[in-house]
Amino acid sequence: MTNVLTNLKKQELLFEEAKVYIDLAITQENENIGGGLAVKNYLYGRQRLERALSINFTKSEQEKSMVTQQKMVKILKSVNERLKELKKIEMREILLLKQQQQQQQQQQQQSRQYRRTNKTSQTTKQSNSIFNRNKSSQNNLNHNPQEKKSKGIARELLQTIENEIVDRADPVSFDDIAGLKNVKQALHESIILPNKRPEIFKGLRRPAKGILLFGPPGNGKTMIARATAAAANCTFFSITAASLTSKYVGEGEKLVRALFFIARERQPSIIFIDEIDSLLGKRGGQNELESSRRIKNEFLTQIEGVTSKNEDRVLLIAATNRPHDLDEAVLRRFRKKIYVPPPNEPARKVLLSILLKKEKHKLRDSSLTKVAKKTIGYSGSDLRNLTQEAAMFPVRELGSQIETINEKKIRPVLYKDFTKALKFVNPSISKKALLELEEWNQQYGCN
Repeated sequence: MTNVLTNLKKQELLFEEAKVYIDLAITQENENIGGGLAVKNYLYGRQRLERALSINFTKSEQEKSMVTQQKMVKILKSVNERLKELKKIEMREILLLKQQQQQQQQQQQQSRQYRRTNKTSQTTKQSNSIFNRNKSSQNNLNHNPQEKKSKGIARELLQTIENEIVDRADPVSFDDIAGLKNVKQALHESIILPNKRPEIFKGLRRPAKGILLFGPPGNGKTMIARATAAAANCTFFSITAASLTSKYVGEGEKLVRALFFIARERQPSIIFIDEIDSLLGKRGGQNELESSRRIKNEFLTQIEGVTSKNEDRVLLIAATNRPHDLDEAVLRRFRKKIYVPPPNEPARKVLLSILLKKEKHKLRDSSLTKVAKKTIGYSGSDLRNLTQEAAMFPVRELGSQIETINEKKIRPVLYKDFTKALKFVNPSISKKALLELEEWNQQYGCN
C-alpha cells in the first residue's frame, strides 16, 4: 500500500513541478523576456513530464493514474510543438541578425569612404598653388556632391557630430527590457514597421518625425531608444545638451544644422536626445540666453520646417523627466508622447528574474513574487540597486575569509537577503512627482 501511494505521489509532484516550469516559460514569452530563458524552462517542464510518464505502475495503480497521464501526454505534445516553433523563430532571428550586421558593415564602409573623400579633397586644396586654388576648389565641389551639399557647414562641426554616432555600443534588444508592452507596441508601429515597409507607411500613414518618451527616471527610456534603433537597423545618434552647446557665439545652431545634415545623409537614422528639457525648455524666460533661444529655434526649423522633407527618414526621439518644462512649440513637433511608467508587479518580477539570471541564487518563483509585491513604487534602476545590495550579503558574511575562499563556495543569494536589502534601498520616485507625470499624461500623452 505504501508503494502505491509513493508512486502516485511521485507522479503528482513531478506533474506539479512541470506545470510550474511551463507556466513560467509562458509568462516569460508573454512579457517578451529572452527566448532562451523560456526555452530552458520548457525543457525543464518536459523533463519532469517524461519522468512522470516513465513511472511503472501496477494494474491497480494504472487505473488511478490514467486521467493524470492523459493530461500529461496532451501537455507534453503542446510543449514539444512550442519548442519546435521557438527553434524556428531563433533561426529566423539569427538570419535577421546576420543581415543587420552586413548592413551595418556596409554603412561603416560608406562612412569610411565619406571621410576618405573629404580628406582627399582637403589635401588637393592644400597642394594647389595660390593662383589656381579657387578653380581647383570649384572642380572639387562639382565632382563631390557630398561636399557641395555640406557647403556652409565647417568640417570641424561635421566631425564633432560624427563622434556622437553610437554604432559600436553593446547591442540592446526589447528582450532586455521588462514590461512596457504598450510602449514597445507604439514604437514598433511608429518606427520599426515604417522602416521595414516604407511603401505602406506614406501619405496619411506617414510615421511621426518626433516621439517624446517621458516618465520618472530609471525606467529604461534610453534603453528603449537604443533597442528601437537596433531593431529598425537605423544609424543612432546619442546627443546631450553638452554636445550642442559652445562658448563661441552662433556655433550652437551650426552644430544643430550639422547634426540633421549628417542624419539625413545616413538615413534611416534616429537622433536620441536625453534630458531634452535642459535644451528645449520654455522660451521667453527672464534668465534665457540669446544663444539658447537661437538653438531652440534652429531645432524647431530642422525638425519640421523648410529644410525638412516628407520623404526624409529621420526620427527624433527625446526623453525627459519634466515634460511640463518643455516649450509648447517643441511639444507640437512630437506627435507621439509616450509615458514610460515605473514597472508594475508582474514587470518587477520579470525584471528581478532577469537581474538574477547570471547570479547564483535559490529564489523560487513564489519568493520573487513576494519581493515584487514589497517593491511598489520602485523604478528599474531601484530594483537593480536592490538586487546588487542583496547579492553583497553572502560576501559580507565571509568577513576576512573573502581573501582566500574559493568563489564556488560562496553561498547563493536567498530570499532573506532581499528582506535585509529592502531596509537599505528605498524607491527614488516621490509620489508627488509620479502624480504630476500621470496628470500630464492624461492631458497630453497618447498611452
